Amino acid sequence: KRRMLTLWNVYSFFVTYARLDGFDPTVPRIPVAERPDLDRWALSRLQGLIDTMTASLDDYLVHRGVQAAQEFIEELSNWYVRRGRRRYWKSDSDDDKQAAYQTLYELLTSMVRLLAPVMPFWTDDIYQNLVRRADSDAPSSVHLTDWPEADDALRDPELDAAMALAQQVVRAGRAGRNSANVKLRQPLRSALVRVADDADWDAVMALQAHVLDELNVKELRRMTSEHELVDYSVRPNYRALGPRFGRQVRQVAAALAALDAPAAVRELDELGSIQIEVEGVSETLEPGDLDVRRTPREGFGVAEQDGIIVAIATEIDDQLAREGLARELVHTTQGLRRDAGLEVSDRIQLWIDGPSALHETLAAHESEIAAEVLAVQVNKGPQPDNAPAAAPTLNGVPVKVRLTRT
Repeated sequence: KRRMLTLWNVYSFFVTYARLDGFDPTVPRIPVAERPDLDRWALSRLQGLIDTMTASLDDYLVHRGVQAAQEFIEELSNWYVRRGRRRYWKSDSDDDKQAAYQTLYELLTSMVRLLAPVMPFWTDDIYQNLVRRADSDAPSSVHLTDWPEADDALRDPELDAAMALAQQVVRAGRAGRNSANVKLRQPLRSALVRVADDADWDAVMALQAHVLDELNVKELRRMTSEHELVDYSVRPNYRALGPRFGRQVRQVAAALAALDAPAAVRELDELGSIQIEVEGVSETLEPGDLDVRRTPREGFGVAEQDGIIVAIATEIDDQLAREGLARELVHTTQGLRRDAGLEVSDRIQLWIDGPSALHETLAAHESEIAAEVLAVQVNKGPQPDNAPAAAPTLNGVPVKVRLTRT
């Protein structure tokens, strides 16, 4: 139910901006090969979903098909739409924006056809609005359309694998930021990434624009070894080793404490086990026997995701601090817009006041802030009474924000 609500939210997002821009789904399609990697990836993933849904319903395994659809919906919302939302927001109506609308339209109309057998009324409502409203010659119901067929020309396994890898890097990087307690809205200088091999690194770099934006960092660098950024300790997993060694588990703990921890972890990673001596007897310990703890060194937030390690450099200089404050101002103003009941297209006058750190931020980022919140003007100083207002402390800086609709 929650994931189907997610699909409804994606549909609502599309309808909101498509109406503002007057999107016409009947105009000639931009060739898929000429669309950005994000569009090509989403359409490639759709072909896999069509295969799964078709096979599942043919075998009367409806639950398997629905589960695959739910997973696709999560990716559609939390990666495709989030990564591409600025394409719909921008004022220029160029080929990139048209490709974004066409791709999301194709994804949504395919989804309602795939889900029509299990959600007959809801999917037909969406079909009527997306398809019949634009083309009166289309079948009168989603239930009268042909079942989708996968298009091999749209499959791109290499891009699918690369995007999955980029998503893993993002998850690890976000966990690294969380471990260092640094907000995602705060820009940071760099992220160091350890992947399995050169091919994986090339795949990540091919999609680095997505990773940089999602992690809010300026640069990706390859990590040659995690050991330069992390301190290790290797301890017994007493639950696993207690029954095996009994009273000797203390000698096991002593032997592990005597090891060179980074070397032991390297051996464990490369060989899948380590050797220790317990009262003169050689013993083999595997990962499940051990409690390996990684402690990031000062200045980094480090996390691992399915074998990928990302270290986020957490030092914040004056430039990064101003950028972070600018993003917090945008976030606060967007909240004010929502609280005031403004439409997504409404333009505003914005008043911002505070100490010198705030004015330095405005001097460097005023145009960016204005573009993000649709402000025709950003004013400093005295603010109008009886206007939606907020007075938060942002990154330690007290500010006052007010807005009026123009």
